[in-house]
Amino acid sequence: MVFFRMKIEESLNSKPHTSWVSIYLSCIIIGFGGLNMTIFATSLWPYTTWVTKQADVAWLGYALAGTSLGSILADPLFGWWQQKTNSKPPLLFGFAITLIGNLMYALLPIFPEAAILYVLVISRICLGFSSSAIGLLRTFVSMNTLEKDRLLGTAALSIGLTLGLSLGPVVQMACIPIGEKGITILGIIINQYTVPGILMSILCLINLFIVYFFLKENFVGFAAEIDEQGEKKEAAKLPPYDKVALGVLFYIWCLMMTASASEYTIAAPLTMAMYGWNSHEVITKHGILQSVQCVFSAIASILLIKTRIKKIDNRIQLSFALCLFIFASLSLFPWPFFEKAVDYPLQDGQSPPQCDADCLKRKAPMWLYFFSLAFCYGPAAAIGVAVTNTLATLVIGPRKQALIQGWMTAAGSLSSFLWPLGATEAFKMDGMMTISLANTAFYLLGLLLIIIFRKRLVPLITN
Repeated sequence: MVFFRMKIEESLNSKPHTSWVSIYLSCIIIGFGGLNMTIFATSLWPYTTWVTKQADVAWLGYALAGTSLGSILADPLFGWWQQKTNSKPPLLFGFAITLIGNLMYALLPIFPEAAILYVLVISRICLGFSSSAIGLLRTFVSMNTLEKDRLLGTAALSIGLTLGLSLGPVVQMACIPIGEKGITILGIIINQYTVPGILMSILCLINLFIVYFFLKENFVGFAAEIDEQGEKKEAAKLPPYDKVALGVLFYIWCLMMTASASEYTIAAPLTMAMYGWNSHEVITKHGILQSVQCVFSAIASILLIKTRIKKIDNRIQLSFALCLFIFASLSLFPWPFFEKAVDYPLQDGQSPPQCDADCLKRKAPMWLYFFSLAFCYGPAAAIGVAVTNTLATLVIGPRKQALIQGWMTAAGSLSSFLWPLGATEAFKMDGMMTISLANTAFYLLGLLLIIIFRKRLVPLITN
């Protein structure tokens, strides 16, 4: 608490300073946004198969890709909008569209059977606008922190996002006692699947309130730096940034987004096929797993802020994150020494798995599955996202970055859009074999690019 009070007192100083009050408010906003991104993750597949019998794993891929499609549409628009005005208008618009998407998701049961899956995809497209709003907040932090505070601000934002992501599965688990039957009020079904959509609609309203009335910008992060006496230097013309270095960071950012998409796309059908979990077990066990994962993400973010880890070269930090992703990916490969997959008997109301024993061939031990997702994916994502974003802002230099950051986020969204479409088809064909090999190859390429262009992945020299 002393740390936060000290930073708030600094924000009241008349000299140019990092706007810590707004930074912490952005942490709250992004926390709600993160909650919105994961609260449906464990229940999306069970909800889809419950609300309509027409669903198969391909539709799960379409729904997940829909979120990324929404981001692809919104990211460059929001970046341009933020650069031409400020952060408030696109943030307000993004959360308003997300509010509509959450309401559509909650009201799926009232739509005609033939339209349900299409409405689901549209609702997920609207949810993608929330992801774009999260991208705006990363740019907001870059533009409203001094260079010396930027990693701290970015890591603090990552902690807020991580806490939100960790609470999503917990909130979904808390809705399980309501049951699938639930209650019906004015023709609207209130059950374990629809309550999260209603709750997130309320939180979207809270975000809109915070952004409109309390979020302030001071733009100390561009055009000129601040000297040791707190005075603004004369704004000199900045040299062009290294487009090759930025391209490498674009690719690594895409890897971070693909890692997330890869995990969420096939987690439910994979564990149903590998371990015979039913819908209740998928929601409960994956909820616990994702909560543990996010705890380790938060720990990694705190270590990145408060320990000597923050002094380690950014390129080494990124390489370490990619190595963790490689281990996690290879741990799900059907190695010959793993136990053979078996076909589990279907339980009442359970749909047949989208990949049977012949498709899976071998299954990873459950402890290894939990270890790779919780202890590898969690810290890797926290470190990778924070460091990639920080290094990108340094490579670009102290100039307005909203449009560039918008395109960077759009590139990540495009990879998240394409990956679920390919991953679901690959999963139906040969389980995790192709997915694991493809992921590993992409991560190895990222490591190679860091090594080759290590001398160019440095902050922009302005004098």
